[in-house]
Amino acid sequence: MEQPIDFDHLAAYTGGDVELEAEVFDLFRQQTEMWLRLLTHDAEMEDWTSAAHSLKGSARGIGAFGLAACCEAAEKAATASPAARSVTAQDVRDAVKIVLDAVSARDYAKEIGALRARG
Repeated sequence: MEQPIDFDHLAAYTGGDVELEAEVFDLFRQQTEMWLRLLTHDAEMEDWTSAAHSLKGSARGIGAFGLAACCEAAEKAATASPAARSVTAQDVRDAVKIVLDAVSARDYAKEIGALRARG
């Protein structure tokens, strides 16, 4: 099974800077909330396409290539029926959740590791 995030890619992107990585993830979370609000079955085509494209680029930047592929499919679905767009939007939301869960799991593991190191 493909990992939700290629953390090696991310480390190369951030130069291994843990604080920068945390900042990147915080920005990703904030921007994801904004973009997901635009991915609705009745969104204007320009809003839909812009949101899908922006999220795709951000996903690639953090190494979330599965999410990026899902967003690419969403870009192509901009002219699809409202029902098809609803399904595609849900696919993107599901993929975002998987990525954010992976980020949370990594954060948790780091916190536990730090506590054990102190202990």
